[in-house]
Amino acid sequence: MMGISFIWSSALYVISTVHDREMKLRYLLNFAGMRSTPYFLGMFLAEFTIFMIPIVLLLLLGAIFKVQIIASLAF
Repeated sequence: MMGISFIWSSALYVISTVHDREMKLRYLLNFAGMRSTPYFLGMFLAEFTIFMIPIVLLLLLGAIFKVQIIASLAF
């Protein structure tokens, strides 16, 4: 069940980038003088931070409740 939730959550991160392209937000940012590197670096850092919260919680809960597979990955 956890695997399915991580698959859905990872698919949600792509939607914002595709939506920005459909709405031509990147074109507007480029026109305003912003390069692509800060845009993609900011998107990566934001999505990485949001994705790491459930991963850390999963590892902590696995260690607390002594789930054998998850506890061996955490420590």
